[in-house]
Amino acid sequence: MNGKIYISGNDDLTNLSFPDLEKVPGEIDIEGNSKLRDIVFPDLKNVDGALILEGSFNEWVSQFLSFVGRIFI
Repeated sequence: MNGKIYISGNDDLTNLSFPDLEKVPGEIDIEGNSKLRDIVFPDLKNVDGALILEGSFNEWVSQFLSFVGRIFI
């Protein structure tokens, strides 16, 4: 995978899962999803760019995450 993950403005999205994703060379930007409560990246280890999370989440799962370039919550 090259680039970034940008998920925004999905008003009916309630959960998000990327079960096989291990590395993002860009950024992860998740914002403006009013019903999103659960985010699961079980195998994610590295985010080279920024990790941007905006919302009221019940669960964030990323048990192997060991490197993030920048974090904005």
